[in-house]
Amino acid sequence: MRPIEKKYFKGDTGEGGEGVSSVTVNGANSYSAGTTISFAASPIGGDTATATIAFVAAADGAPGNGNVSSVTVTSAGSGYLSAPAITFNKPANVVVDGFTQIAGKVFKFSSGVTAGIYAGMVANAFFGTTTLGNPTRVVSVDVASGNITMSTANTAAISSPISFGDVGRLGALTAVLNSPSVSANTIAANAWTTSASKGLTSDINKQEGSRVYYVVNSADSNDRVRLVPTGTNGVNSPTIAAVTAAGGPVAAGQMTINATDSAGGTYWVVKLEHAAIIVSGGTGTPGTQFADYSAVQWTLGTPTVNVSVQLDNNA
Repeated sequence: MRPIEKKYFKGDTGEGGEGVSSVTVNGANSYSAGTTISFAASPIGGDTATATIAFVAAADGAPGNGNVSSVTVTSAGSGYLSAPAITFNKPANVVVDGFTQIAGKVFKFSSGVTAGIYAGMVANAFFGTTTLGNPTRVVSVDVASGNITMSTANTAAISSPISFGDVGRLGALTAVLNSPSVSANTIAANAWTTSASKGLTSDINKQEGSRVYYVVNSADSNDRVRLVPTGTNGVNSPTIAAVTAAGGPVAAGQMTINATDSAGGTYWVVKLEHAAIIVSGGTGTPGTQFADYSAVQWTLGTPTVNVSVQLDNNA
């Protein structure tokens, strides 16, 4: 067996699918500096993306409204087949008992408690309201001194006990994936793992034999599976007709790879090395350019008429 180059598999480097290149924002207001965002996990077992988010800062006399000012992707992640969902995570509410007015708008709460209190949080009277008006907000937090600067010196608005909270609302965050490139693409398989109820789009982690692969699928299920059909009707070897009728694997422990010729005809790959052994069938209109069990060149790009086929890939 001549093994396939690892760049066509997910492997340990999270090559399957794509990573997040940037995040666009549409409408978000009244969040505090303690708000973070999180991404949904990769559907095929890749690394989860991470990012930091910045909001319009509160200012003395002119508190910021908490609109998103920027999002910086700190780790692109991998294995995303479509843009992942993104969630705002607001900090927990903080309740303190008692305060000292140091000077003007500067206060010390409960002998210097600052943990969990962030610039942009709202105090008491306007906390939790949907019509915010111009509430009393935290402008800055000095952890060293324990002093907290508020947007006003209105002691009535911060009467004890003081409830600080993030009243952020609305806002749509949309991830933009990296543009796929040939070198980043990986072979897409339809694998039925033992913990799944059907075949699912999967990445190949590694090749363990001429027809045996270790995969991770869109249900984050890892398993060792066998490439079918094989051309024989035996154990774990359904017929070509059965696989074609099912549009993929017909039982747990099986995997299929679909190939397409230059005319759009499709085939099943029955063996994959540096050449692909194919049979007419696949997930579309059965191809006619190549005879059954032909050994043909394969690519993840555009196939050449009567020369090569394109394998489905997680571009």
